[in-house]
Amino acid sequence: MTLSCLVRCVWRRDLGEGFRAVDVLVGFDEAEQIMSTLIEQLHRILISNQLQELKYYALLFLKILTSVSDNVSQNTMVEYLMLHSLWFSLCKVIVTPSVRSSLGSHSLSLLALLLNYRKNEYSNPYSIKGCWL
Repeated sequence: MTLSCLVRCVWRRDLGEGFRAVDVLVGFDEAEQIMSTLIEQLHRILISNQLQELKYYALLFLKILTSVSDNVSQNTMVEYLMLHSLWFSLCKVIVTPSVRSSLGSHSLSLLALLLNYRKNEYSNPYSIKGCWL
């Protein structure tokens, strides 16, 4: 929850393009490594047998990352989710019956945001995989 609040607060400050917000949050020089590690840890939480509450907070944080700006296609944080796909872990949440009832809608809404990211500009890895749904 602390990370969620931090991301929201930094983005609310009018920092212009998202690159400045990334610089404030993780440092632009180290952003690739830090975001890669963060996304890997979120992936592990989502595919593990962790408590559903922990999975809920992981999905909530991911939804906040993808929706901090009004236009998902201008959100630089989503670029990292394009580089490090969470497709498998989000689909696992959807297909696991014990988790689907409480977290399936969160996973689907996150997939919807990711599917719409720059869908007309270049090949979005989520939209390529999304055609198989």
